[in-house]
Amino acid sequence: MADIDFDNPWILGAILITTYTLFTVGAEVFLLTGNIRAGLLRGIFLGTAFALLYLFLRSRYGKSTS
Repeated sequence: MADIDFDNPWILGAILITTYTLFTVGAEVFLLTGNIRAGLLRGIFLGTAFALLYLFLRSRYGKSTS
């Protein structure tokens, strides 16, 4: 089984967006109003925002190579 390269920002972003989308759709369907479209939009926007913030903070304050 191949390891997932979490240092690649595209892979990490895709994983974060997918995770947030699945979580918000599940919460919307099972706990809230049941509107799947609202869950999808909320998950995509939250996942994108978190991925961008995480990648920015990691590039600014993350581990140094020196």
